[in-house]
Amino acid sequence: RIGHAFKMEATDISDIIKMGIMGDGIQKYYLKKVLDKSTAQVIGIHSRINDMVFQGLSTGKIIFDSDNNPDGIPYEYDLKVPAANKLCCKHATKKWSDDDYSPLSDLKRMVEVAKKQRISYSHFEMTQARFDRLVSHPLTLAQYRIFAGYSADAPVANIGSDIVWESVRKNLGLPFVVIVDEMSMIEVDGIPTVSSSSFAPTNVILRGSNSFYDLYNTIPLNRYDNNPATITTAIENEMIVIQKKFQSDPIQEKVGFEAMVMPVAKNPKNVIILNTDKAASTGLGI
Repeated sequence: RIGHAFKMEATDISDIIKMGIMGDGIQKYYLKKVLDKSTAQVIGIHSRINDMVFQGLSTGKIIFDSDNNPDGIPYEYDLKVPAANKLCCKHATKKWSDDDYSPLSDLKRMVEVAKKQRISYSHFEMTQARFDRLVSHPLTLAQYRIFAGYSADAPVANIGSDIVWESVRKNLGLPFVVIVDEMSMIEVDGIPTVSSSSFAPTNVILRGSNSFYDLYNTIPLNRYDNNPATITTAIENEMIVIQKKFQSDPIQEKVGFEAMVMPVAKNPKNVIILNTDKAASTGLGI
């Protein structure tokens, strides 16, 4: 269950009144003032869905915690990605951060795992920071020099990362890379707030060509106010009714939007996940 709530306060209503005095395109500005927060709610719902989708793809789990769901109940939902699809750097201690460990070996291994399981794959996904490390890695650049016909000590600092990657991936038969730097927007005390990265920053995934998720949802729209000491609105006989309890009540309207939504893994084996910041001699486990 996802819920977002934002407040329309006295200053908002004052702004609407001032717009009316100006009288130029009042309908446009009035609707914009009123609907901006409703729009923020809808965007917030879709942002939270994206957060769950990318988190699940990059970790194999959807986790609700104090960071991405501060007002909710902590919960961990395992998408049941097979253990054979969860990889790490295949070395006792070395990872992508080490200059003498090749990230390309891991990407080739991910493709081999997909082929072994007869998974039709389409592309890699990773953050911009992971991609920058991949293409600037000394062993990746050494591989590029070989494919480009350069000497081992030829300077390549001024060559674009896309050129380096295209040469390396085509020669090694690797799929292309899609950069994912998704940041979800969550609602904290009525304020749109940037949460942590949706896509695990240390991880790389190989996406299958077939769909990974089914999205089950039913979206009711509710307008509500749980605080009796405020002005509330309701619809009665097709007219907007303002309910006021005391003269000292603050002028405030709260609008809520709730959605019953959950991405469910349709094909949990349709993704290969690699943790580039973990090392194990077996190369397994994220």
